[in-house]
Amino acid sequence: MDAQESSFHYNEAIILSELERRFYLYLIGGDYEKLFYTLDENLTDGLTDPENEEQLGMSRIRLEIEVTKQQRQNQVRANNADPEYKGVLDYMLKTRINNRLENELDILKTCPQLEDIKPFLKSFGKDTEFSLELFEEIQAVPWLTAQIKRFANNPEYAELVELSDKNDIRKILSAMGYPLFMWLLPRFVSEILHANMHESLRPLVSRIRQYGRFTSGAIATLVQQEDATQKDKWMIYMLAGINIIPLFLLVNLVNSELKKLLEEQLASLENDKACNADKLAVIEHYQFSSDALRDFLCLEEILKPHILEDIGFENFDPLPYLLGYADEQTPFADVFLRARAYAFYRQLFKTGRIQPHETAIFLRQHQIDKNTLHQLNEFDLTSIVSHIKLHQELIGVKE
Repeated sequence: MDAQESSFHYNEAIILSELERRFYLYLIGGDYEKLFYTLDENLTDGLTDPENEEQLGMSRIRLEIEVTKQQRQNQVRANNADPEYKGVLDYMLKTRINNRLENELDILKTCPQLEDIKPFLKSFGKDTEFSLELFEEIQAVPWLTAQIKRFANNPEYAELVELSDKNDIRKILSAMGYPLFMWLLPRFVSEILHANMHESLRPLVSRIRQYGRFTSGAIATLVQQEDATQKDKWMIYMLAGINIIPLFLLVNLVNSELKKLLEEQLASLENDKACNADKLAVIEHYQFSSDALRDFLCLEEILKPHILEDIGFENFDPLPYLLGYADEQTPFADVFLRARAYAFYRQLFKTGRIQPHETAIFLRQHQIDKNTLHQLNEFDLTSIVSHIKLHQELIGVKE
């Protein structure tokens, strides 16, 4: 390898790592993310993406060392009535979350909804149709049956899956079909988590859900024309939902500890509201330290193997696909990484967070050429209706 080729691969590796850093910054968003960019408002003129209102005009990305500790602290405590109290809350919350992560034997149990669907995930790949036993297991989970009925009562969804009865769970599931039910499971969980989130964390959850949709839609599009069984295709289609489980667990854990801390603090301050007015104002508008939140989100890749092993998939091992060590003989060995690259592209480049030359290198690395990109861009992957149609094409429900 000559010096020029070595330099190319070195720069390519840096760009791939750098884009992952920007993705976590994007998930957190807001003023914190803007600390890491040199912005030019003129670059956004006429370029607003309807998929994301947070369009950036990025002229340069700043290195980590260029954003000082003081700047980060100022951003964390800005516009707070009592900055010192805000700092104390951040410290207490970070300590609590670290203690939970260090002492929790099974992190899946920190999220009751994910714990409830663990048996369905564990047996994923065993069946392609509902059994009487599976019907009974689903009906034993109240929040899940409520979500299924909510889905059935959406006129667009009901028409697509040809629902004749919108109240009988078994009839709804039979019309929906086992593959679509399994694909919808992570969505059902994410809807519950989003509704239960502290207001400050909801934009983050929305971006994670959108990331899952882009990845999922890209997988469906990439595998659609491949020569493989329908079962192999829809099993691979589940990878996007499985992949975001660790992220949702981490955010749910942050949310759980955040809400408990604020409730405890409110209870201790309410006896003298006049004296504690500034502290109460901090609680009312509280947002966890973005630096700390980012640190926890970055644990996703470290925790992912352990979390998925705890689920105990018996008939399908997602780890070789998600971690990139599937061999070339494995069907669709690289499809998840290609779909993930496309999701990064949709969420970063189209909102001004990647330079064009970086995009070219990134997409080339994942073998996404212009034709593939055009094919992937054809669908509105923010729409669940589009996903249901893609799913039906994937498993041959409709021509």
